[in-house]
Amino acid sequence: IDQANKVEHWFIQQMLSGGSHKWQRIAGWELQSIQPNSPSYTSTTATQRGAVFMRSKWQFESDELIIKLRQDLSGDQMGVPVVTTIYTGELSRSLGYFAGAGTLFRWPSLDDLYWNPGGDPTIKPEYGWNAEAGLSWNVPDLEYQNVHLSLTTFFRKHVDAIQWYPDGTLWYAGNRGTLRTLGLIFQTEWEYRNKGWFADVLANFQYVRSDRIDNNDGIQEIYVPKFSGAFEAAAGKGRWAIHCNHNYRSERHFLNDESSVLPGVFLSDFAVSYELPVRSYALQIQIGGRNIGDVEHEWVINRPLPGRTYYLSLKIH
Repeated sequence: IDQANKVEHWFIQQMLSGGSHKWQRIAGWELQSIQPNSPSYTSTTATQRGAVFMRSKWQFESDELIIKLRQDLSGDQMGVPVVTTIYTGELSRSLGYFAGAGTLFRWPSLDDLYWNPGGDPTIKPEYGWNAEAGLSWNVPDLEYQNVHLSLTTFFRKHVDAIQWYPDGTLWYAGNRGTLRTLGLIFQTEWEYRNKGWFADVLANFQYVRSDRIDNNDGIQEIYVPKFSGAFEAAAGKGRWAIHCNHNYRSERHFLNDESSVLPGVFLSDFAVSYELPVRSYALQIQIGGRNIGDVEHEWVINRPLPGRTYYLSLKIH
């Protein structure tokens, strides 16, 4: 039971597995019931949904093929069959590749259908297809360190795309036509370990082009940045560590004609941590600041996000 939104939800799943090292198989079914019980929703009718699914994996020395099948049902409606194929392999000892393609499907959520205000009980399910491919490279023969680089490209097409859009001060759910998204992601990771010293760096850059191809002449979707990136680093010795995170997103327009935009923003966080052993556990004490540049920024127009903030956290692991 979700006490926050007063939703009663139960879920049952059963799976069977078998096979060998070269051919692994999983099959199963699931059933769930979701019933809202709150003024936040315009209906209290329970929704029953189920699915049958299967997953097979074949191992060919250094290559691997995965095929997934899934069929969803909601009440007396049957969804579009979801078929996914993923193939991974190696071109050399340090260079790998992968490629995948498949269909997409999802039912509208409880919020999409009945949230008050904004939900729409006439929303249709969303379906489509996607494809992606990429390369990964582990730099060989490095002492005390590991370097990994990857490049991924992807394409997705959603028909009857379910999205929430602003109309004045309120947001409304609906089917927004055919949504096309294509992108490119570059990521690099670096790890260093030597004589108690350590360093970890993760950096990525992403380009995304997302538009509705049937009714807006290829204009970028609202609130979707074309360019974004992140840099995360941690370094230290023994139980001490220094952490820094930087995030960037380019300008985003918030009207369908691209006439008004939110500016690009660059945010930085900083922290220091110490790990204290407690019996068989470790207590990590961390103190830091978020948005240390005190940059004014908004993810949604007229909804400002916090400026510089400080925090103290305790984690046990």
